[in-house]
Amino acid sequence: MTPVLHIALTSGGRTQSLGSLQPMWFAVDQKVNAIASATLLLSTEGNSLQILSQCDADIGLCRPGNAISISIEDAGRKPALIFSGVVVEQALELRLNKVQLTLKLKHALVSLESSCRSQVFADMSAQEIVSKLLREQDIACRDTAGMTAKQEQLIQFRCSDWAFMRSLLDANGAWLLPDPDMVRIIRPRLADTPDHTFRQSDVNSHEGRGSNAPLIEAHWQFNDQYQPKELKVTAWDIAQQHMSSATAAREKLGTQALNPAELQVLNAAPWTMGSSISVSQNTLQGTADSILQHLQEGGVQGQFKTIGTMDYQLGQTLALSGFGKRFDGLGIVTGISHNLGKAEWTTVVSLGMRNLAGALAPLPTISGLQVGVVAAFQSDPNHLERVRVSLPVLGENNNVVWARLAMPYASKEAGFHFYPEPGDEVVVGFFDDNPCFPAIVGSMYNPINKPPVPMSKENSLKGITLKKGELSLQFDSAAKSAAIVADKDSVKLHNGVEIKGKRIDMDGGAGGVEIKGSKVNLVN
Repeated sequence: MTPVLHIALTSGGRTQSLGSLQPMWFAVDQKVNAIASATLLLSTEGNSLQILSQCDADIGLCRPGNAISISIEDAGRKPALIFSGVVVEQALELRLNKVQLTLKLKHALVSLESSCRSQVFADMSAQEIVSKLLREQDIACRDTAGMTAKQEQLIQFRCSDWAFMRSLLDANGAWLLPDPDMVRIIRPRLADTPDHTFRQSDVNSHEGRGSNAPLIEAHWQFNDQYQPKELKVTAWDIAQQHMSSATAAREKLGTQALNPAELQVLNAAPWTMGSSISVSQNTLQGTADSILQHLQEGGVQGQFKTIGTMDYQLGQTLALSGFGKRFDGLGIVTGISHNLGKAEWTTVVSLGMRNLAGALAPLPTISGLQVGVVAAFQSDPNHLERVRVSLPVLGENNNVVWARLAMPYASKEAGFHFYPEPGDEVVVGFFDDNPCFPAIVGSMYNPINKPPVPMSKENSLKGITLKKGELSLQFDSAAKSAAIVADKDSVKLHNGVEIKGKRIDMDGGAGGVEIKGSKVNLVN
């Protein structure tokens, strides 16, 4: 029996089926940590110019933005949902004897990709952030990855919600599985007992269908270019004032020939990745483990084509048997694709992952310097001498972060202690170009916060003013003078010393007080 596709589209809140156009070809691709996509070819035969008007309703129903769900009915089984998402592209082609409509479809996750914004997440875990982003788009999620450790501040900067969410998944070594009706977030786990088995004896056998369906084609790929013997990540510990480190632990992603940990190491020197950011030891360990996991995922890859079936799911364990010791073993399913035509339905099951570079650095960095405005004072809960600062580049609301404060001189119980005032405009840089780790590197005057002494061509006045007219230290290179002012008291150095004050006390202690001069006047 040829499989039958059941197509339902939603427009204006109403779910409808197609009338004139019929499915000719359908392909869908699901991968771990990717947005599932599909292509649907619809057509009807006849003089295209004459029947185009008959297809108008179907074409309107298939316009971009409309929701679509596709189920497949095979061998008398109950229809199973194979894809659910939204139409993102529509292409119409008229031929002499047919109308052909091609639809590009994406999983509902595409709504997260269709965005670009900046925002601050304070005192939230990766699990809470991912849940929030998915909930905003009404996407159901079952999360068992355990990403529950709270972070003081995580910043999404000038990127899509999807890119930011992917970075959180990557940082925690978690997998997002885009099922048709929901998403699952898991830790990769290799089962002791496989869910499915491909055997060499069944290659090119076209009998059977289902969990142990025969193989039509098989491909293996092994790559040991990026398999370190040891991987270490280091970061700066502000509290302890030294570098902390974490050595990655290997994840069990396969057995026998499908175990990337068994690949040959080309260079025995350990990989070391240093950073100037400051994170907890747990976060550092998670980063190291995640990087190594991504490297392992690219080490062993395979694609196995079988007769069409809905029995495979992402995250399941697949066994290969009878192909020889260099090809047998257990692996985790990371991709499933279906290709359905009028005469044939095939399914390809994949192991391993590609696009290593994208997995390791999915987010844009925040380069250069940014404008900041000092926020209302709060004591640093972590005692790191940080300042609350608003970053307008992150948006008008929810843009306040903790930033370290650079000084010209900062030593133990010594140095400068000029802390900015709320409302001051400051210059903010970022350690490792990471928006989560800002530092105030300077301050700027502006038309609202004007300098106490305006600039001039002569530029003879230098100094420090803590409160204009009340507390200052001034140097005048033109007059060759220096003055200290504290309220109504002052000391001025200019052709002598001038001291003014409501009261002047001199106490030499045991050493006494000595005043010398050719003439000394004491005036009452």
